[in-house]
Amino acid sequence: FPPEALLAAGEHGASGPFTPDGPVGQWFDEQAPKFEPMADATPRELEIFAMDAVDYVAARKAGTITCLEYATAAVKRLVHYKESNQFMLTSYGLTDKILAQAAALDDKAAAEGVESIAPLYGLPIPIKGTAATVDFPTSVGCGVLDGFYAKKDCDLVTRLKAAGAVVMGKTNVPEFAASWITLNRTNG
Repeated sequence: FPPEALLAAGEHGASGPFTPDGPVGQWFDEQAPKFEPMADATPRELEIFAMDAVDYVAARKAGTITCLEYATAAVKRLVHYKESNQFMLTSYGLTDKILAQAAALDDKAAAEGVESIAPLYGLPIPIKGTAATVDFPTSVGCGVLDGFYAKKDCDLVTRLKAAGAVVMGKTNVPEFAASWITLNRTNG
């Protein structure tokens, strides 16, 4: 991955970077799944997809977007591109949990003011699959731990939640994070 013969051909290192039209680039183009654009995205969703974190926070503070609207668009995009296997999206109701967090932050902002969800204002943040979370499985890419939930969130997740973040699920990891290739028996 990619085949050693292509790597040995010299399209990297001292002879220069990988190029899209070189042998390794062509190999990836042939092997990688083709992702169709989101043809069903609404104009508002396209506007949301174009926002970076700074744009979103400014819009949330101004009241021109809600945490739930932003998280819903992010979840729709996440599910559309699920074949990229970046997130652990097995049958654990993960997307519902993401949306419930966003709705709870909107409720808090409505009751206590938008500054009560500062400084992150409901910004969705993915968590690495090795980080302990109570809301999402922490399998660390190991089949034996598939479906394992931590008894408490790790400090990073605790701090993000306290800062008003939406935990945007768990990202896929190599088994026990012991490889540079994100491939495991639990999530693929």
